[in-house]
Amino acid sequence: SKREQLLDLLKTTGTERTMVFVETKRQADFIATYLCQEKVPTTSIHGDREQREREQALADFRSGKCPVLVATSVAARGLDIPDVQHVVSFDLP
Repeated sequence: SKREQLLDLLKTTGTERTMVFVETKRQADFIATYLCQEKVPTTSIHGDREQREREQALADFRSGKCPVLVATSVAARGLDIPDVQHVVSFDLP
């Protein structure tokens, strides 16, 4: 499955500062939960999150507490996050 391929990719390339873009809000939470269950500290942001939740997710990503951030492209628009190592487009158009 694509989820397993993503997990394999993260395990082989490392998880440091990795952004994963998905198409839907539901999928952002689903993928983040899956990766957390597989022992990959992950957070997510999307438009249904409250502002303080988005800010906390970004703080966790920037600090390295959650080195993987799953986001919808709309939620991530305009973010300035330095030193991102990997960007994964989970849902290719």
